[in-house]
Amino acid sequence: MTAPLHIDHPLVVVNDIETTAASFRALGFNTAPTGYHPWGTSTSLVMFPRSAIEIMSIHDTSLLDSHAIGSFAFGRHMAQALSEREGITLAALYSEDAAADRRLLEANGLTCQGRVDFRRRVRIPGHDWDEAVVSLEIFYDPALPRASNFLCQQHRPELIWVLQWMQHPNGATGFASHTYAAVDPDRLADRFRRIFGNAATHRTDAGYRIETGRGHIHIRPPGQWGREIGLPDEPTIAPADAVCIAMEVIVPGLSLLRDLLDSNGVTYVEESSGISITGFAPYGNTIIRFVRPPSQ
Repeated sequence: MTAPLHIDHPLVVVNDIETTAASFRALGFNTAPTGYHPWGTSTSLVMFPRSAIEIMSIHDTSLLDSHAIGSFAFGRHMAQALSEREGITLAALYSEDAAADRRLLEANGLTCQGRVDFRRRVRIPGHDWDEAVVSLEIFYDPALPRASNFLCQQHRPELIWVLQWMQHPNGATGFASHTYAAVDPDRLADRFRRIFGNAATHRTDAGYRIETGRGHIHIRPPGQWGREIGLPDEPTIAPADAVCIAMEVIVPGLSLLRDLLDSNGVTYVEESSGISITGFAPYGNTIIRFVRPPSQ
């Protein structure tokens, strides 16, 4: 393995990508210009160093079944998830060598559907159009359709982690955690144990905590995380489902963020450990919470 695995970017699939991107900007995020995948999805990224939030939608239904690997087609999967509800449907894992990391995960008992290599047109500020070159290794579990993963290797990272796109008015620098609601927390914890290791997986009174190369993952029964962070409710999940429902984002301090949210008319709940945005529908059915750096 070339670097410790961590969640590179969760995929938030939505009906209207521009409206959702505008909602994220109201939270103080900068969003990269909308781009397009060869399998018919559109993408707008909130970039952090070596991670991102990817807002996705459907722009060309005629391409949804292209670049299929066996029974799995990336575009079709996103469209099917969106037909059920908006929200996070897959999570990419950061990889500097997708082929090597694939072998590691397969040795740990996970099944890889195969590899997808593709290019996407990108234009960074002040430059001509260019192409990002990306390799994906798909680890899709039909029993966990919204909690599956794929390895993501950027062969031209200078076209992705662009300084101008990583400078956010709210000062955000990356993820502190991701929270999954799971009807069967043990099943999902077993998957993450195979990805991040036995030593990284900890049983707690509330569920599970999994340490990753950057930040950690919570697994909770449905309805629990909202109560823990002071929200009246949380996204509803389907029976027997497991899905990422929340992202904690690191900001340097809460005072600047509070002023920004107030000026933009965003409502929130604040307690000692962070600020949680009260509505999740505008953000792709996903709870957004802000916390200070771990050392503070």
